[in-house]
Amino acid sequence: MNKDEGKAGYRKPPAKHRFQKGKSGNPRGRPKKVQPLVQTNDRLIMQRLDAETIEIDGVMKSKREVELRILQAKALKGDLRAMRMLDQKRTTLKLDQPPPRGGVLVVPRAPSAEEWKERAARNQAKFREANYAPMDDWEKAQEKKPSAFSPAPSPQPAEVDTATGTPHDISPALKLSSSG
Repeated sequence: MNKDEGKAGYRKPPAKHRFQKGKSGNPRGRPKKVQPLVQTNDRLIMQRLDAETIEIDGVMKSKREVELRILQAKALKGDLRAMRMLDQKRTTLKLDQPPPRGGVLVVPRAPSAEEWKERAARNQAKFREANYAPMDDWEKAQEKKPSAFSPAPSPQPAEVDTATGTPHDISPALKLSSSG
């Protein structure tokens, strides 16, 4: 027998209360971690939520779209947390970056002088017809709605160009400057 067996004191419990050899001091042991009954995967849950749609004012929208619209509305009202969240989403989706440059720019060839003249003649043909008179339409519209602030314009006599023999109107300002 050991001479310390019967003595008890500081850091020496009585022999009958000491740990027994081969027997644990914690017989039940550490409790095991409680596992949830159903294993959930956040990614699958988010995909299911994104796939669900709701109807708002007769328009079907996904829950993610509604969430982002609410977040954007809060950000526009000045909510700093909403602004940060939107900014974070934009950077993770790389929406703030400019689109990649590249591709092909197709430039149409310039028409030749003959093609240019043909196109111009076709475009101007409707204006050269005898029955086309846009000023007549404008004058008729002015007759229907007379202006109270300005008197009706008096007709100016048409002057004839001596070189071509075609009549044209000359404004009074030009008449004064050319005569003096």
